[in-house]
Amino acid sequence: LLNNSGKIVGINLSNQKHLFEIAGFISPRHIVISEWPKAYVSDLYSSSIQIVDLQQNEIVGNITSKSSSEQMLIYENELFVTNWSNNNTLQIIDINADTTITFLELAKEPNSIVIDQNNLIWVLCSGGL
Repeated sequence: LLNNSGKIVGINLSNQKHLFEIAGFISPRHIVISEWPKAYVSDLYSSSIQIVDLQQNEIVGNITSKSSSEQMLIYENELFVTNWSNNNTLQIIDINADTTITFLELAKEPNSIVIDQNNLIWVLCSGGL
């Protein structure tokens, strides 16, 4: 992902050769792969998460969010998305139906997310600073 570029560029890690580009984003931030070739891309300046087909190298859909999105995490059949800019929600998406299940209200500007060895999900919020 090339932040602020509007695109994703794929390269071969062993020889740095250009493989593909996927355009159509505003400012892509993070990508998670659910089940090959389906992936999700968060976007700093968009109010949607893009669904990408990595085999066809194209955007194939999107899921509306309440604001910009940052880090994401897949656990079981759910995608957890931090809705960051001037927001305070964690969006939970059903990855089988590509629909939002709910928005959980958190502290201001959640931006980072991890899962620990006990399958507890932790979200870091900036507090608007």
